Amino acid sequence: MTIPLKDKIIYGPVNSKRLGRSLGINILSTNEKICSFNCIYCQYGITKRSFGSFIPVEKVEKALYDFFANPVRIDYLTLSGNGEPTLHPEFDKIVKKIKEIRDKYVPSIPIALLSNSSSINNLSFEVLKMIDIKIFKLDAGTEELFLEINRPIVNISLKEIVKGLKKVSKRLPITIQTIFISFGEKNNYEKEALKEYLLRIKEIKPAFIQVYSCDRPVAQNNVNLISDEKLRELEEVINKKTKILTRAYLNVPLEIRLGKK
Repeated sequence: MTIPLKDKIIYGPVNSKRLGRSLGINILSTNEKICSFNCIYCQYGITKRSFGSFIPVEKVEKALYDFFANPVRIDYLTLSGNGEPTLHPEFDKIVKKIKEIRDKYVPSIPIALLSNSSSINNLSFEVLKMIDIKIFKLDAGTEELFLEINRPIVNISLKEIVKGLKKVSKRLPITIQTIFISFGEKNNYEKEALKEYLLRIKEIKPAFIQVYSCDRPVAQNNVNLISDEKLRELEEVINKKTKILTRAYLNVPLEIRLGKK
């Protein structure tokens, strides 16, 4: 079971556990998922490719102006959507345009990025500085778990991702987001898996860590979320071991996940 793709450029505001009333900005495509990973817990199902007919900068610009012609209250402008936003070949131009429009209409509203970290080594510091909240994925501390959970369809290793995150974190505050799950007889939060994860976190030195589980329907049957009790335990352990501010975002009832409440 998966959820439908976003069929618009601007969507929401979405009631986000992490970002409040988040106005989604989908810059990829309105009819297909474009991503560099094929994560086992993805709410949009299987990834078929990491390229496609990306939405032009001009259409993103028009969609934002149309929204601000009749705005509603929002807490964040969030680059997310149907896959990995940093894959867009004109990502830099789009970020600059979003900031320009944001500064004109709602200068106090932060711009957020939700990224799987696969393009971390290609992102410019100039553009990253324009993004107020930079949220990057890290679901595993070993290459083996990285390949099993995130299943990259591009040529990228966990080692390269950690190197890139470490480099960015030295100059700009970043947030690491981690989904903790069990799949089959494996998981990414017990014993050696957690130990290796903590080592990677200590290398990267992010400003903030967000931990949660898969609170939306997923395509793969053997993927299971973990309990709120376990999430709270992980929050405490990660914070204690790394001395980095960590917050657990607890599970949401199914009817809320599906937008029925």
